[in-house]
Amino acid sequence: MRKVLSVGAAFSLVFSIGMTGVSAEEGQTDIQSEFYQTIRFMEESTFELTKDQKEKVHLLNEFAEKRMNEIETALERGEEELALQLIDELENLIDQKEESVTVLKDGSDSETIEDDSLDEALESLTKGTKQIDALLQRDDLPEEAKKGLEKALAQHQKVLLDSKTSKGSAEDEDEEKNDDSNDDEEQKEEKNSNRDRDQNRVDRNEDKDDDRDRRDDDDDQDEDEDEDDDRDRRDDDDDQDEDEDEDDDRDRRDDDDDQDEDEDEDDDRDRRDDDDDQGEDEDDDDDRDRRDDDDDQDEDEDEDDDRDRRDDDDDQDEDEDEDDDRDRRDDDEDDEDEDDDEQ
Repeated sequence: MRKVLSVGAAFSLVFSIGMTGVSAEEGQTDIQSEFYQTIRFMEESTFELTKDQKEKVHLLNEFAEKRMNEIETALERGEEELALQLIDELENLIDQKEESVTVLKDGSDSETIEDDSLDEALESLTKGTKQIDALLQRDDLPEEAKKGLEKALAQHQKVLLDSKTSKGSAEDEDEEKNDDSNDDEEQKEEKNSNRDRDQNRVDRNEDKDDDRDRRDDDDDQDEDEDEDDDRDRRDDDDDQDEDEDEDDDRDRRDDDDDQDEDEDEDDDRDRRDDDDDQGEDEDDDDDRDRRDDDDDQDEDEDEDDDRDRRDDDDDQDEDEDEDDDRDRRDDDEDDEDEDDDEQ
């Protein structure tokens, strides 16, 4: 009862806003509409509340057609993740449709099976198969979406084959009552031919799936080998880079050692030059001191010589003065003597 009320409230909400978000195609809601989830909830609730098996088949046909249109819209808009999600939902709908058709075929429903229920299922399955075929022809179809659609196509064809078999069996019974044996044989052969053709198509699709799986395995193996090769190349490049780095480091160390040796030699040469300059300066100072001492000694000797010469001259002068004085005294004495004699 609570679910019925919820469904009723959802219907009231949608119709009260004028079905905003519904596209031009009747009954088709835009997947980007804010009411899309509400519509989906209504679909699920309606299906769960439906008890009549034929009506369930009708709803599943309607829902599957909507999902197909939505998948096409999502692919046209480039919404790959949404398309994959819708493809998964389509596969679930096909599974449900297969169960419902099986119930109708086996007569497990309380009502009598009518041909129009199976006819509707066959028409929907045929239309769905054509839609999936059209989508698979798209050039921009992503690989993962392609796999999902091919799987959905195989399911469609299987359900279609089973439905045709069921309908064919019922028609065979009616025709056995109303037609002659020759017509029955021709129709049986035609049905068997159709059945074989459908089965062959299913087999071909399964073979395609197997081939695709094998190709995927080969691609995975190739990718693994490529990754191993890339990893080996990267390891070789890393080893080569390490060797080159070590060579560069060794060259830099050698250059640094050579530079240090050159600097040490320059320092030693500068020290030797400084020592030589200092030694020359000291020798120059010693030579200058010696010259100064010699000059002082020469000056002293010259002064002594001058003093000695002056002293000698003074002594000579004194001697000469004394001699002159003595001579003068002698002369005076002689003069006196002469005077005395004269007297």
